Amino acid sequence: MAAVDALKSILDRLHKEDGVSVSGVVSRNGIPIVCNVPNPSQADTFSTLSATIMGAGEVIFTGVGRGKPEMVMLSSPSGNMVCLPISAKSLLVLMSESSLDDLKAVAERTRQEIREVLSNEQKV
Repeated sequence: MAAVDALKSILDRLHKEDGVSVSGVVSRNGIPIVCNVPNPSQADTFSTLSATIMGAGEVIFTGVGRGKPEMVMLSSPSGNMVCLPISAKSLLVLMSESSLDDLKAVAERTRQEIREVLSNEQKV
C-alpha cells in the first residue's frame, strides 16, 4: 500500500508543478494502478487504451525489425501525450499542454522516480 500512496503523491505533484493534466501508472494489460484523470470513471478507458497504444507501437516496430519503441508520443492542437514503459509490467502515461520535448523530459524523470519507489518496495 505504501507504494500506491507514493505513486499517487508523484502523480499529484506532476499536476501541481509540471502542468500535467492527465496521468497514470497502468499495467501492460490495461489495468489502472494509479490514475489522475478528470473523471474517475475514465480511469479504466484511459488505462486500457494507453496500454493498447503502447502494445500497437511495439507490434509495429518489431514487425519491421526496429525493436521495441522507448516511448509512444501523440500530439494534437490541444495537447500532447507520452506513454513509456516503467517495467516489463507497467507503463507511465502523461498528458499535458506542454511541448512534446518538455513532456518527454518530465516523463523520463518521473519514470526513474517511480522505478526507485517500486525498487524500494520490493526490498521490504
